[in-house]
Amino acid sequence: MFAKNNRDKLYNLLPNSSIAIIPASSKALRNGDQYYFPFRQNSDFYYFTCIKEPDNLIVIYKNNNGDTKSLLFLYEPSEKEKIYDGYFLSPQEALNISGVDYVYKLTDFKKGFLEDLFEVSNEIFFCDNGAIVTGELKIITDTIKEKDFTPLKDLMTKIRLIKSDEEIKRIKKAIDITYEAFDLAISLIKNKAGEREIYAQLTAFYLSKEKSGIAFDPIVAAGKNAIILHYTKLLSTPRDNDMVLIDTGAEYDMYAGDITRVFPVSGKFSDKQRLVYEEVLQIQRTLIQEIKPGTSIKELNEKTLQLTGEALVKLGLLKKEEVTNETAIKKYYPHGLSHFMGLDVHDVGSKETILQPGMVLTCEPGLYIPEWEIGIRLEDDILVTSNGNENLSAHIPIYPEEVEKWMNVQ
Repeated sequence: MFAKNNRDKLYNLLPNSSIAIIPASSKALRNGDQYYFPFRQNSDFYYFTCIKEPDNLIVIYKNNNGDTKSLLFLYEPSEKEKIYDGYFLSPQEALNISGVDYVYKLTDFKKGFLEDLFEVSNEIFFCDNGAIVTGELKIITDTIKEKDFTPLKDLMTKIRLIKSDEEIKRIKKAIDITYEAFDLAISLIKNKAGEREIYAQLTAFYLSKEKSGIAFDPIVAAGKNAIILHYTKLLSTPRDNDMVLIDTGAEYDMYAGDITRVFPVSGKFSDKQRLVYEEVLQIQRTLIQEIKPGTSIKELNEKTLQLTGEALVKLGLLKKEEVTNETAIKKYYPHGLSHFMGLDVHDVGSKETILQPGMVLTCEPGLYIPEWEIGIRLEDDILVTSNGNENLSAHIPIYPEEVEKWMNVQ
């Protein structure tokens, strides 16, 4: 069972006579009495329970002899909530999904459980990852924060960085759905759809797929808008001579994909567009080969600056003596190369983390040239393997001739 296997990983890292407390998220208020929809569970809580409903809590306990127990505290809805919101998990259903040892009511946690757990434990680990908590759950977490606890973050990072076969399958599925979404986007571009319509159709497409949703708000940027890294205004309609940058990803069963492709509206890159595109692609292809055990995102970033500086000299945007000038390079390439991904699209792990087999990260160099009104970023999702890496999104067209053919067969 997925959740049980993940709890076992934590048990192996917990010292004897310790507990770990991980709250779920609460629903986030949008405005008035309206909540953001759909609800998205706290990744750490889901990792140990497979439960997607709000306001619950799990305690993972390891006694002085090394014996382990898992206790799920389940939110009990009011009669009004049952009428308005409908279905809630029963204790037996929650037990079946999570595979925990015991299920209790959340209100039971304050009736002695908390103090008893603190009394029998030498160390308390608490998962305070910024998730929104309200109501009874907030009262409980505020009480825990008053105690002397150890943040669970470091242990969670160790566990979540290395993806299991099941996690990799989910990421691959998210990537496949994203590929389908690009097909949809191309048809919309060819039919002269604006940025807002493309965004809306992508979002609707992800939500229409079973076990799917959006890993993050899609970036749809036409022409000079692609120079803005996280462009969100969605005000433009692509012109015939524009390119459209789409940075998007499905979420499948809580796991993210994250892919960026750039499409020429006319179906063919102009000479200047293709020149820049091929430089970015060459940088990306070179850096993918560098993703392997033993390196780090920090080292990859350093190599990216070197390659980008050389590309900018070739494009006539930098002088030869500026090839290593980081400030000059950052004018045209202001972001980093990569981030880890998994349950969160920007997953746990740092730039200094040494890559190991089972880690999944992006590779996304770019060039953003205001004076040419050109912004290009190309992004793939890479699995680190024992002998190098596997490009999980290699089947999504990326070479310029492939992209042109892709657009012209829609």
